[in-house]
Amino acid sequence: MPTISTHEPEELLAELTALGTLTDETEVFRRLARLDPAFESNINYRYNVNGILVDLGNDRGSNRLLSAAVKRLGILVKNEPCDNYYYQLGNAYMGLGHINAGYSPSIGSLIDCEEFTKARKNFSMVNSNEFSQQAMTHEANILDFYSRNYEAILLYDRILKKNPEFGMAMGNKAIALIYFFNISATGNPELLITARDLLKRLSTCRTPGWWVAWKAFRSLKQMRGFWKPLS
Repeated sequence: MPTISTHEPEELLAELTALGTLTDETEVFRRLARLDPAFESNINYRYNVNGILVDLGNDRGSNRLLSAAVKRLGILVKNEPCDNYYYQLGNAYMGLGHINAGYSPSIGSLIDCEEFTKARKNFSMVNSNEFSQQAMTHEANILDFYSRNYEAILLYDRILKKNPEFGMAMGNKAIALIYFFNISATGNPELLITARDLLKRLSTCRTPGWWVAWKAFRSLKQMRGFWKPLS
């Protein structure tokens, strides 16, 4: 088996970049079988490789890749717990939850879905500023997925209080407000106005979140009187 020097960061970066471009699951596992023993003592490899595996699994909706990531990350959080591993493990469980429960799940499938509960548990273990806002946003998204919209909105507010320009929370809060408007008996227009204003802020702060902003925009643009061009 070829040996890869752990003293060459450019070589490690090239290997991880190449791993992230693979489309065949069998080749992903074949590549990991080569890289794991070669980089087993490299903290940067351990810190990043499973995040790539989670991204591959989520992008492809692959139960096999995400289950492998859960197994690998479960060992890491047991032996060397850190926020990065908890965050990646939460993402892996959340991806499995979407696969197993579906994106338009029944109440029964949500009740039976243990993966979302495990995802929230791991996201709640994240404490550092580097990952906490993303983890809290994903935790709020899960609450919203269970139609616990009021709790989700309160959590988005906590995130935005810490970082008013955090795009992921802005866009997802806008979506939650639109949904809350649609299910509320009174249909308070202030909810839509707040959602619109969040999207305006998102368009000017230049932070990640346009994928959620677009979902909210599609809902808002058909409600006459509540949407104006962002410019």
